[in-house]
Amino acid sequence: MAKKSSKNNWLLFLDSILIILAGVCIVSWSYYLESTAIKSKLLASTETLASAVDPALLKKLTGKIQDQDSESYQNLSAWIKKINKSLEKENIAQISILSKSDNNIFFFNIDSSLDSKRAIAPGTVYKNPPFVLKTALMTGNSFVAGPYNDEYGSYLSAFVPVFVSNGRYMVITASIEKSKYEYVLGNSQAPFTITILVILLLGIILRRDRINRKQEIKESENRLKIITDSISEGIFTTDKKGLVDFWSGSAENLFGYSFDEVKRKNIKDIIYDKKDNASKKMFRNFYLQFIKNKKNKNKDTTETKLKKKSGELFIAEISLTRVFKNDEDHTVWVVKDITDKKDNAIAREMMEQEMINRSNELEKSNIKLKKALSRVDKEKNKAQEAQAKDEAYLSSIGEGVLVIDQQEKIVRANPQVRIILGYDPEDLIGKNILEKLVLVDENGRQVDISNRPIKSALKENRKLYFKNYSYISKSGKIIPVTITLAPVILNNKIIGVVNIFHDATEEREVDRAKTEFVSLASHQLRTPLSSINWYAEMLLNGDGGMLNKDQKEYVEEIYNGSKRMVELVNALLNASRIDMGTFFADLVPTNFVEIAEDVIKELEPQIQEREQIIERKYDPNLPLIKSDPKMIRIIFQNYLSNAVKYSPKKGKITLKIYIKKKQLIIEVADNGYGIPENQQDEIFLKLFRADNIKDKNTEGTGLGLYIVKSIVEELKGKVWFDSKQNQGSVFYASIPLNFNQPIDPKN
Repeated sequence: MAKKSSKNNWLLFLDSILIILAGVCIVSWSYYLESTAIKSKLLASTETLASAVDPALLKKLTGKIQDQDSESYQNLSAWIKKINKSLEKENIAQISILSKSDNNIFFFNIDSSLDSKRAIAPGTVYKNPPFVLKTALMTGNSFVAGPYNDEYGSYLSAFVPVFVSNGRYMVITASIEKSKYEYVLGNSQAPFTITILVILLLGIILRRDRINRKQEIKESENRLKIITDSISEGIFTTDKKGLVDFWSGSAENLFGYSFDEVKRKNIKDIIYDKKDNASKKMFRNFYLQFIKNKKNKNKDTTETKLKKKSGELFIAEISLTRVFKNDEDHTVWVVKDITDKKDNAIAREMMEQEMINRSNELEKSNIKLKKALSRVDKEKNKAQEAQAKDEAYLSSIGEGVLVIDQQEKIVRANPQVRIILGYDPEDLIGKNILEKLVLVDENGRQVDISNRPIKSALKENRKLYFKNYSYISKSGKIIPVTITLAPVILNNKIIGVVNIFHDATEEREVDRAKTEFVSLASHQLRTPLSSINWYAEMLLNGDGGMLNKDQKEYVEEIYNGSKRMVELVNALLNASRIDMGTFFADLVPTNFVEIAEDVIKELEPQIQEREQIIERKYDPNLPLIKSDPKMIRIIFQNYLSNAVKYSPKKGKITLKIYIKKKQLIIEVADNGYGIPENQQDEIFLKLFRADNIKDKNTEGTGLGLYIVKSIVEELKGKVWFDSKQNQGSVFYASIPLNFNQPIDPKN
């Protein structure tokens, strides 16, 4: 408010000075007009007097003292006295007749009745006449001179020449004393009246102008507020100290602060994030430098991060403009939120910079272009040759090859696909492999899209191999295949998969024939093995008489070997049943804990011999589950016997049975030899045994885990394991509970 009052006082002072100057000018001008009017009136009176003079009387005057006695002089004197009566009200002090002779100006007549001080005799020389008098005598033109000083006093005089004869002029002059002139001029009311009227009019005009300016400023401020409130950019102003003194509605919308919240507060405490180094640097290098650099820069623009009242940061474009308000520097801020456009702007700038860089590179490489053309041709030929070789290799491969991208679309297919499945490669390219090629399992059931091997291949960074699937050809025929899936990796990221499949029709037939032979041979072997076991038991029991020590030892070897043969035959029979698809589950309410305890009891001799510890952890709320007890026994036998065989003496084995996510989980952990990492993919394959246990335990068929996997999958479950070499393994089997509702143990 103090600043505003100071401004009004200055404006009032300036208006007063302006009015005073105007008054002085008007008074001077009015006096000039009044003086001109007096001079014009004197000249008019003198011209009237001159026109009344008889030139014949003037011709008779000689300019000598003797003229006083002449008749002409007397007549002129009488005429002048007569005229004086009428000129007294004009303040004329004297009337004279002047003539020039011999380069001197002489008084011909003076009327002493008008001014006794100037009673000059005829023929008296005028020693210091005004310049215009000489001009009037020479040119015959009328003039007004004065006020001027001569030896007789100070006068304002009018000089009117009268033609006498032969180029001779005589001048009639009428004079007003200077004091009379100034008195008349000073007592004139016109200058003051005009001045007062003009000053009043000027004051009214200035007052109205100020009111209009205030109204215009107010309207302008209202229009500015409407405009600034309606635009998206935040607009506000700060003084030279950075304190906010204007805050538009658009700024309130952008930052979330009202004007009352930011009024007279420093802008750096409102919109800058003190924790952000970029904001600090911007405030120091941009805003403060703009404030200091008054001479060279009145506008500047930059981009930086700003903070809203909510704490949200956004990227802003800031434009600063220096203006003067109340005779002080102020800064107008225009802030635009460019967060949404920044990415596009950055990308555009990068693109422009890239284009500039590319242009520079092209200019530099233009010199080398001719030399490089020959090398390009050679490389092109090599590339075409390599591509031709690749096409030839793909065409010559006996397996079907499909290249699949991340979207599971086929991007390349070799001609062998047509031979195996009947599809032209052109018909497959661009199609989704999961929709175009139907895959069925070994039981002839279509594999669900979510369980297709290609899904796993696009997630796991390793080669996958499958041999129990079949494709449906274009004609509808089931084609047994072995599938190898190899991921395509670029920059440590899987960008696709190469699907290589082989027509395994003949191999499947051979496997089936082998399986049938094994099944038949196993059945044929069971009868003599059973007889051998029976008679060996009879001999050991003394039914054929007492055996000596050596005999008993031999028979025990026969009996143990026979038992191992029976286990092998049973394993082969189970494997052959699985391969032929005749191994079916017979679902009945099953107590998993009882089966597990029964198997542990069977293994008790081996456990005690190796001084191992079996730790049991059973869920106390385990229900009876509909399952196949024979299959469950095989799972426990293989998992537990492997843990016993492949754990060192005094090792620890842990058996857990629990329910998790509607699955019954069997978990067997040991601290044994573990499985080499490079062989873990093959652990559930038929007849496979890891290299690190072949030397430690020569017994084993390599069929146990294969059978377990087949059994669990028959029960709609899943098997997996975790293992580290020389640290131990943990094998899992999950059996779903959805065959039927769990049975309450009380029933």
